[in-house]
Amino acid sequence: MSANFLTKKNVIIVAVAVVLLIAIALGTFFTIDYALVNTPYDSVDLPEHISIPNYMGASLSKASVEKEYQNAKDSLLANFTVKTSKMQGVVTEGQNVTVTVKAYAYDDDVRGAEISKVSLTGYEITDIGNHKDGEDLFFPELQNIIIGTAFNYSSDYINNMAPNLVFTYPADYSVEEVKGKKVLHVIYLLNVTESEAPEWNDALFTSNVSAVNEFLGVKVDLKSVKEFEDYMYSEIKINLLWNNITSLSIVNKWPEKKVKKYENEFDAYYNAVMKANSWDFSTLLSNLNTNESGYINQRTSYAQGIVKEELVLYEIIQAQKIRISKAEYVEIITKYASESDMTFEEFEEQNGKDLCERTAIWEKTKRILLENAIIVD
Repeated sequence: MSANFLTKKNVIIVAVAVVLLIAIALGTFFTIDYALVNTPYDSVDLPEHISIPNYMGASLSKASVEKEYQNAKDSLLANFTVKTSKMQGVVTEGQNVTVTVKAYAYDDDVRGAEISKVSLTGYEITDIGNHKDGEDLFFPELQNIIIGTAFNYSSDYINNMAPNLVFTYPADYSVEEVKGKKVLHVIYLLNVTESEAPEWNDALFTSNVSAVNEFLGVKVDLKSVKEFEDYMYSEIKINLLWNNITSLSIVNKWPEKKVKKYENEFDAYYNAVMKANSWDFSTLLSNLNTNESGYINQRTSYAQGIVKEELVLYEIIQAQKIRISKAEYVEIITKYASESDMTFEEFEEQNGKDLCERTAIWEKTKRILLENAIIVD
């Protein structure tokens, strides 16, 4: 399934900034006036390890920016949308339907054992019938068969069922148990609601300042549509720009010690999970719905993902000889502190000066990239 948005709270503002704030390897950035920074990759021949496309004057698609902004706007509106339950009627397009779907093997048109990995419990389809290709749906046939189903929640439960759906899964489907197989789905309608979104105007923000802060994950106190637009467009542009640069960059050679560091970090996290739950490794793999090979692949992907971002960041810093002044450091960390509802001193003490200095140089680097970006149609 594809997600409509990039973060746990459906806001892409946090995605890159927090990853780098937490994950960048140890190193010291000196903040005397305009000092050339030292980085954790000073001992690495960065041009030998990473090839980066043009980043000073990199292009950014206007359509991509607009799409992400619309996603952000829709996600915010969804947070303030009022849903009203319908007790009886017929499911129509635009409603929200919560279902439980029991999936069964269907060999020779005879119902067999339940296949739990493709069964659903309490799955909500919002704005039914209006989803586009690629949006977050179990599969389109599910919502199509629900439309037109009669329901009556004052009557017996049996009256709140959609017709059964027989579906043959693609041969390359992600769940091994149903690849290329015919499956019977029994669909129970748990709830049908209609949504009423608020008006998109300044009053939405002035009346919900704290709620908007919670949605964004930062304390920015946006009080108008214009402030929201300015804030989101800036964050969207730099995140898309950074994602474009890193995805197009090519790692020629992995610095093994750096990769190993994050593989160890990955293992340490899951070792703690196993200890907290009294699991052995096989139980962990079962809960992750993977095998040992899949776990290793996930660990490698995690470690290499962080190292690649670091290689790109530090190569740009070194190649452009980016410097940070004490005044810039104070200004940037004050902004981060304010967004966390802290004073400068509290934020620096909680996160440590080294981490704050690394965050400041990253912030300055992304500003430079954005200033030089070219928006294309």
